[in-house]
Amino acid sequence: TEKKSRTAFERSKTDVFRVRTHNVGYLKKIRIEHDNTGMNASWFLDRVVITDVIRPHLRFYFACNNWLSREEGDGLYVRDLLASMDQMDMPKYNKYVVSIFTADMKASGTDADVFINIFGEFGDT
Repeated sequence: TEKKSRTAFERSKTDVFRVRTHNVGYLKKIRIEHDNTGMNASWFLDRVVITDVIRPHLRFYFACNNWLSREEGDGLYVRDLLASMDQMDMPKYNKYVVSIFTADMKASGTDADVFINIFGEFGDT
């Protein structure tokens, strides 16, 4: 049987990505952006939640509630979002689950490639 797969970052959907990288310590901010390509590059991002896989009770919240768009809002498609965070013990290596929520409004999904950088106390990735 053939399973239909949807594309990422569609209206009113949540996309979850597992990222394996060095531990960056306390999360302070993320930079999220897209390359402004595709038929419908404009994207309304509600929020990003990053969960520490090793300590799943630790979640870092990054509110956006804004367009990443050349045409909509303030015309920016790169945004730095500040973390709402708790302290944690830090192993040398870590895994994070990155959950990205696209807003439920007309034309809020994007076809563009989206990039995210995670910034922490010990560096970024």
